[in-house]
This record gives sequence, C-alpha cells and structure tokens, in this order.
Amino acid sequence: MKVPHNNIKFLLSSLLIFASLLLCPISTMAGQTTGDGKAKPINKEGKSTKRKPVVVTLVNGDRIHGFLEPGLSIKSPINLQLRDDAFVVLPSNVLKSISYQTSRFRYPDHGTSRYFYAPSAISLQPKTGYLSQKELLLSTVVYSPIPNVCFLVGTSIPIAIIALMNSEPQSMLGVGGIRLSFKQNDIVHLGGGVEVIHYQEASIVLPFASMTFGDKNRHLTLSIGSNQMADTALWAANLSGYIRLSDRIALISENWLITDPERYSHLTMLGVGPRFISEKFTTDVGLINTFTEDAYIPIPWLDVTYHFGG
Repeated sequence: MKVPHNNIKFLLSSLLIFASLLLCPISTMAGQTTGDGKAKPINKEGKSTKRKPVVVTLVNGDRIHGFLEPGLSIKSPINLQLRDDAFVVLPSNVLKSISYQTSRFRYPDHGTSRYFYAPSAISLQPKTGYLSQKELLLSTVVYSPIPNVCFLVGTSIPIAIIALMNSEPQSMLGVGGIRLSFKQNDIVHLGGGVEVIHYQEASIVLPFASMTFGDKNRHLTLSIGSNQMADTALWAANLSGYIRLSDRIALISENWLITDPERYSHLTMLGVGPRFISEKFTTDVGLINTFTEDAYIPIPWLDVTYHFGG
C-alpha cells in the first residue's frame, strides 16, 4: 500500500500538537506560581518567600531538595525548607555543597542532548556521558571530554556473541561518531557531526547538520544528513521534539524520512512516547510507526540509559 499522503498528514498533526504544547506554560512545582509560571515557595504561614530551589549535598553523599535564601554557603548552618513545607536545620559540618537550581523541575533530565536515538544540538556537560541500552540490540556509550564535543561508540552484544560463536568477527555491528554542538543564544543551538555504522562488509558514513530551537525543557530539532559512501545515495532528514511535563515525565517525538532511490523510494518513521526521569537514569518507552511503500510496521521502543559524571 502507498502511504505518503497519510504520512504527511500524520507528521503535520504531530507537529501542530507539539507546537501548541511548546507555547503553553507548564507549572510543576508545589506552591504558588509567579506570572512567568515559575514556582514560588511558601512558608508555614502560607506567605510567599524569596527562597530559591536548591539541591543540598551532604558529606555522606545524600542529596536533599528544598528551598533556601540566595547566597548561602556551607560555612554556616542552614535552615532548609523541604518540599512539604517542613523545615530542617543542617549544621555546617554535614554540608558538602549547595546548588541553586535554575530549572523549575526537581530533577534535571541529563538526556536532553538526544531524543530516542537522534541527537539534539544541545550540548552535554563536559566530563559527563551516558551508557544507553536500546531495545536488546544496541548498546552505546556517549562521552563529552571537553565543551561542545562528544564521542559515540556502540555495538550489538547479541550480534557480537553470534558472530564470535560462528568465528565470523567481521559480522559484528559497530557504531561510532563525533558530535559537535554550539549554543548561539538562549533558544538557538547549532550542531553537526559524523556517524559511522558498519555491519558485515557494508558501511554507512553519515555527516549531518542540526539546529535546535528551545531550552532544556522544551525544544525542537531539525537535522539532515547524507551517506558519503559511493555505492548508495541515501539521505536522511529528522524532525524531533521534546517537552518536559513534570519532575518525572517528558514527552518525545522523533520522526525520520530516509530516501535511497537505488533501493527504495522512501522509508518514514514516526515515533512518540514518554521519558521517565530520575537523577541518574532515564527510560524511554515509545512506538515507532514505520512506513514503506507497501507496508506498515509498528515497532515498540524501549531505551534505558544511565548518566554518569557531573
């Protein structure tokens, strides 16, 4: 069956939904809110204070989320307001650090540099990275040693085991790449890089460029790349969106259009699903709606990622 017109309608509908969500303010923290949608902590009497959201790290490694007046340090005891509006006094000898939060969410999503698979142009923090298991097939590690640059390596452990059992190491799957990203202003990020996928005796070398609009809580990315190997004319375009809904949940949409005139006219992949967020782990669950010229293939998606460093 031919589905290009339906694909376009579905993609446009998804974009309209994401655009409307991007324009709507989201208030997620307990307490009163200011005119810009940011939370305003309240004290025991119910009156608004000038306290700011913080993460206090103790010498034993524990982390406590709450509110403090600006400018406090670990050299003196602090009177920390907790999320349930209770107060706790912490002496200076148990304090390791105080981090004032700029986000209105309790947990930062360390995975805002990517969607399900495609990268955004938002940078990873230097000296941080992540280990990602995508389905049961692909394991990848991404690390940023310096600002604006990160490296990707990956393989398929099941395919590697089968290849080694059959004494065919050339059949192993390998993924590698470099990604660059540069913040232009508060809402525009530019990126690019090269990704290489090698399987058996075939390779895809895909240079790409990308542009992201938005911040770490809401952003939209457009990317385009072309395979540079001589035996194929593959082109890939990607349009992805991310919206943080709450402390623990974000919504992701990742959409691909891949063309290769020598093998098939086009492949369309429309993905959507939630991301579940904790301090060190993110879990993506979605459905990748895959369309070819004569078939529709729904692919369930599961990605578990551990974030390290920072």
